[in-house]
Amino acid sequence: MEWQMMNLDGLGSLQSYLGYGTPTGYETSSECAEVLHEIIVILKGDDETLRSRQVLAALDIFRKDLVPIIKSTDDVEIFEEAIHLMKLLTDPLESLVSHPNKIQGGLKLDMDRLFEQTRACCIDKMFFKAVVTMINTKTNVCSTLKKDVQIIRMVENCLMFLRNLFHMTPNNEKNTDWKANMLIRLIFESKFSDVILKMLTIDEKGSFCSSISQILTLMCKDHADMLFEGKFSEEDLSSSRSKSSQLFDLSDLKMELLEPQPDGVLTSVEIKNLKEIYGYLDGFCKEFVKNSFSRLVRSLLSNVLKENDKKLDDTYFLWIVSYFMKYINCQTSLDKTKLCIFEPYFTELCCALVYQAIHNCQNLMALQQRNYWSAYCQRRLHLTVCALYQIFKLLQDEDASRERMLIDIANMKTLQKLFLLLLNQFKPHLQGVLYLSDIIQTNHMYIQLLDTWSKKHYLSPQFTLQKHVSLFAKNKLMRTYSFSLGSFEHNPPELNTCILTLMHHVAGSTDKLEVLMQLPIIIIFGQIWEKAAFQEFSHLIELVLNKFISKSSANPDQMAQELFEAGQDSSVSSESTLIEQWTDEEEDLLMSFLAGDDDENLMVDDIVRHFSENGIEKTSYEVAKHLSKTGLLTDQLLMNVQEILEEKTDSYDSTEEYKDLDADELIKKIVEKLNSDGNESVTWLQERLLETARAKSYTNVPMGELPDPLPYSYLSLKESVPLVAFTEEEEDYLSNEMFSQLLILLQIEMPKVGEKVFPQIPYEWKLRTLIEKAEKLGEVSEDDLDLLSWCTHEDMEQTSLSSSPTQFLMEDDDSKSEVAKKPPKVDDVNWMKYVQHLNSLN
Repeated sequence: MEWQMMNLDGLGSLQSYLGYGTPTGYETSSECAEVLHEIIVILKGDDETLRSRQVLAALDIFRKDLVPIIKSTDDVEIFEEAIHLMKLLTDPLESLVSHPNKIQGGLKLDMDRLFEQTRACCIDKMFFKAVVTMINTKTNVCSTLKKDVQIIRMVENCLMFLRNLFHMTPNNEKNTDWKANMLIRLIFESKFSDVILKMLTIDEKGSFCSSISQILTLMCKDHADMLFEGKFSEEDLSSSRSKSSQLFDLSDLKMELLEPQPDGVLTSVEIKNLKEIYGYLDGFCKEFVKNSFSRLVRSLLSNVLKENDKKLDDTYFLWIVSYFMKYINCQTSLDKTKLCIFEPYFTELCCALVYQAIHNCQNLMALQQRNYWSAYCQRRLHLTVCALYQIFKLLQDEDASRERMLIDIANMKTLQKLFLLLLNQFKPHLQGVLYLSDIIQTNHMYIQLLDTWSKKHYLSPQFTLQKHVSLFAKNKLMRTYSFSLGSFEHNPPELNTCILTLMHHVAGSTDKLEVLMQLPIIIIFGQIWEKAAFQEFSHLIELVLNKFISKSSANPDQMAQELFEAGQDSSVSSESTLIEQWTDEEEDLLMSFLAGDDDENLMVDDIVRHFSENGIEKTSYEVAKHLSKTGLLTDQLLMNVQEILEEKTDSYDSTEEYKDLDADELIKKIVEKLNSDGNESVTWLQERLLETARAKSYTNVPMGELPDPLPYSYLSLKESVPLVAFTEEEEDYLSNEMFSQLLILLQIEMPKVGEKVFPQIPYEWKLRTLIEKAEKLGEVSEDDLDLLSWCTHEDMEQTSLSSSPTQFLMEDDDSKSEVAKKPPKVDDVNWMKYVQHLNSLN
């Protein structure tokens, strides 16, 4: 090829072989597609200096070549290579470098220049029309073909390029709001919005749902508040705090621009154009939630709950769910009972959100252990809470047709304890009051739903609302609630109501008034009483204050002691753990030593020696365990801590009584010892193993009731199942040394500092293994033993009747599989009938 032989000047020379501009358009060369492909190869080989991108930005390749090619070419191959190159050139910088700090100086200026060039020349009706026409044409082909990888790849590149246009917001670019709104206008004027709705109806929608969800997120996020309110009058737009638009038509504004305008006040033409934008978006959202939202969510769920298929950042999935659920709840004109967003996919959605909450909470705890930046993880966790709030709000609308779905959701044990975990792990200095207020309000709405479901007998007989509320009657949780109540004068009224309602039930129905006898709560209640606020809760406030005054008058020293003890986090007894609570003096001594020591080779023994010199005796294990929780670790110190903890894990200091016992006998002795001490940790562990076994059975043969979302979601993703400590009591279980040794003997994976927080039940364990482990802890019920009837030999678990436990998520409503309920017991004849039934569906 001539261009290959003459390519002495690199990318500059390659560009000259693409073609040339003409008065009527652009004339591509005969080798245009090959040249574009060569540039793509060079671009993919770029290192973190992004040198190739900088060169292409300097060559102004978008304005001179790529946009004209897209607008003029009829050659599908050339179009495919050009749009692929445009997508690569506009990929977010954070996805191209290992750390955000590397995006600075000349690199940032060059990339901003490239983004400015891209947006300036792509806000063009002819360009948009060419891209949308190609997408529409090729998706029509996709709907008639089973699968064409090349076509799907080209459409995906088109969608991701449009997504990148929305994503780009260079700091030095002016009027970014205007350009973003122009993109929205072009999407609707080019009928691309109709194409999106159509794409969600074709069989191959799963290939595009990731990019579509990102486009929708970026398109709607800056206009969400106005769309929720549903008011687009001039008064509403004029009073908007931030401009959402700038100038669309300069000719209409020549006279207005000559007049000075106050800051934040929009002109009449700006208001007119904003009203049009909101009208476009509102009309699209209404059509989308009626006919396409459920299809998109189904496709996204198959992505979120499927192993090694993460085409989408979960943040977009969470935003789509929380935004459109809130939009549905805000639209009084929508008939929510007729929206296609419910059973069976709604139950799967709840499972996915529970998984997201636990997964992100555990990741956040691990990041905090190492003092790492965790904003993205916290953002996903907050979005998950918001999505759950909108789901609970939607479920408040009664509909008899949803009874089966509501029963499944009501009996999700992990969901019942989820907010205990989030509240127990709340860190005020890291997570903020807005996140806490959303947890409190979401938990309040969930408890209201539990009350309703309990009265309708949806919940299991073992569940009582009083018992559930009593789980929140803990000093630590009430302190967390008081942290939010401290700003009661500035809180939304509904937030204060949520806080005081739970405190009222804690003091009343659970008879745990003592957990409210804490200094922060008493101070806040005193302020509320002085201001005569919240009269509906005056009885609660007066009761707490009178109790405090009475006890203080009778015995001030005892009251002071009780307030001090209530202000401390509950600790496990010295009998159940080797790690005692550290005093403030010990904490200060540790902090001062770490702050004053610059030695990168600092080891745990150095800290132990420092404590000893100050008259405090600490073992290496105690120090290592405490450091693992604080996150105050250099890389060298982290390695040392891990070595000490692993040594402790690997060596069990058994007494002479247990020295000669094998593993099974030792397990039996530990179980007897824990049970004799009145410890319920063994029962708790056995139930977690059996829940995992039920979920394993369901993922192998999806029959019967949906299992608990925690093991089900992790097993669906082929991940080990964490033993999550939701409550303080469960935290005590995991802190108990004898219980930890039991986990080790059962070969449960123990957490590593900075990686995992909770022990993990290995994914690789077979169903039979899970049942056998549970039997070592005590008697197993007949129903759980019946799970073994679903595997006739050891390797049967590897032969699943479905390729994925989420196979039904991809089916349309009119083609649902008929899945029978699993009978209590099954013989070989019935089993074979079931296999033949499934085969007949294929």
